[in-house]
Amino acid sequence: MGDRQSPQITGEIDVERPIDEVFAFVADLRNQPLYNWRTVRAIKLSAGAVGRGTQFELTLDDGHRSVTARAEHCIHERPTGLTSTVVTATTKRHTVLTLESVGTMTQLRWTTRVEFRGIARLAAPFTVMLLRRQEWESWARLKAVLEHD
Repeated sequence: MGDRQSPQITGEIDVERPIDEVFAFVADLRNQPLYNWRTVRAIKLSAGAVGRGTQFELTLDDGHRSVTARAEHCIHERPTGLTSTVVTATTKRHTVLTLESVGTMTQLRWTTRVEFRGIARLAAPFTVMLLRRQEWESWARLKAVLEHD
């Protein structure tokens, strides 16, 4: 898995909400349509509470068509850590979220590694640029949603 095939996208944002609230909101991917414009629909597939092993089916809009994705929480360490994998036909994204309580705020850090499959590898450099922008936009919208709730 070289850097060309699995680039890394990182960032951090401060949210003026308690860590438990931020974690619960982010961990339940059914909330994604509220802050990620690409997520049209999110359905929880697993029974029970959201935790390690919880699976979701996401319908994503890539600007040209709808794409189905399968997401699963691999690590669920409430309220400080969440690791998820999202798989589509052309990509596999592995995201690590780290949350830290800082006064009245929650500092949210993310690291996403993207693996491209098949012909999608040809467009990887361009796609990574788009994904970086989309990550920042999504987390900024998350901040806005949670702080104005």
